[in-house]
Amino acid sequence: MIKIENVSYSYDKNQILDDISFNASNGEVTAIIGSNGTGKSTLLKNICGILNGKGNIFLDGVNTETYSRKELAKKISYLSQFNSIDSDINVFEVVLLGRIDNLGMTVPRGEIEKVWEILRFLNVDHLAPKNISHLSGGQRQIVFIGQALAREPEVLLLDEPTNNLDMQYTYKILNTIRTLTKHKNFTTLMVLHDLNLLESTADRVIVLHHGKLYSEGTSREILTTEMFRDVYKMNVKFYPIDMGRNIMVPVSPCE
Repeated sequence: MIKIENVSYSYDKNQILDDISFNASNGEVTAIIGSNGTGKSTLLKNICGILNGKGNIFLDGVNTETYSRKELAKKISYLSQFNSIDSDINVFEVVLLGRIDNLGMTVPRGEIEKVWEILRFLNVDHLAPKNISHLSGGQRQIVFIGQALAREPEVLLLDEPTNNLDMQYTYKILNTIRTLTKHKNFTTLMVLHDLNLLESTADRVIVLHHGKLYSEGTSREILTTEMFRDVYKMNVKFYPIDMGRNIMVPVSPCE
């Protein structure tokens, strides 16, 4: 479990995060939502140590400040929304880079098998010899998720992992993330843009507004007309689809 306690961050006298506190449990996907510029990506970067604001972050009761950067990188794996590799390497090698702290001059057989296990689990083992630059956007994103998983993290941080992907790959990636989180029993925090995906993806939802924690709970507790008016400045209508789930349709901006 990861505990965020009174985390604040400012840049050039602008308060980006203001006293954020919440918990995220093992085996659960916690989605972070909010309008653009409200601090979602900044929060993830503070959790993984890329940025250093005020407050405390505890991983299974241990303050992450006690870990070195290398130790923290093993425990918390961060995947930004902008991922690219310019090198001429194949899919297998990209995922193997996630095991770099375990490698020496040669690659042990056990490390090779761990990479194959991840590729098979993600159903991309057939892509192993292909150059990463030759893959589609969705395929590359799955491979980068594989690299993040290769570190065997306790916490997985994902910043809009389905950004600019089509419907098929959006479903495949989110379903893979949810399945892996349950199967491996780690904690996933994910910034998500499409709010209609929350009910099928997230166990818990954190709403940020102007750098503050606006609310938290399940998607059904969070997704209210009041929240959309306050946070997104939009009027929405809810339409039932199946199994008690609703789809949200923007109607008009709030005056």
